[in-house]
Amino acid sequence: MIAEWDYPSIGIVLCDMPSGGHDAVMLDYTDRNYRAQPCVAYVDEDRVAREIAPTFTDFISRLY
Repeated sequence: MIAEWDYPSIGIVLCDMPSGGHDAVMLDYTDRNYRAQPCVAYVDEDRVAREIAPTFTDFISRLY
């Protein structure tokens, strides 16, 4: 998916979005991420990763 949809090479795609575009939620393992867990990032049409949770654990705890 990363190569096919030109997502940034930051980590692992968790899921794509049902928005009709090629948005995705990704685990961000870049060097700027110094934490033990990767942050969770949202990537939309502009292919810029935007942090939506500082850790995967925090991301899961926010789901309802």
